[in-house]
Amino acid sequence: DRLKIAVQKDARDRHRQLMKKQQKAEFDQFWAKRETDQVQKNRIATEEWLDSKEATNTILKEFTRIKREFYRPPTPRSMDREAKLKSLASIVLIKLESILFQQGLLLNEMIAQYSQEN
Repeated sequence: DRLKIAVQKDARDRHRQLMKKQQKAEFDQFWAKRETDQVQKNRIATEEWLDSKEATNTILKEFTRIKREFYRPPTPRSMDREAKLKSLASIVLIKLESILFQQGLLLNEMIAQYSQEN
């Protein structure tokens, strides 16, 4: 009687594991399709927004704000930020990140790559 129950339990466990594998495969296939669909949909929405007049106004407004902030003289509230921006380490990292960005890379990816190699 115990042997019969043990055999049935093993059969149920194998069946359950098989069902889990099948569900995982189905989900992975579904997710791959869903992910590409979402990326495509968001890319199209972003391109449409960038082509709109609203985007032009928003980008111009943000650019003007950043330019105004950049040329504004330092204030006591912004002294800490100014000190960080003028530090040699920040300047080097900003330059390095801009070079990597021009090559289509991110600084975080480069750091992760070299930390894995060592």
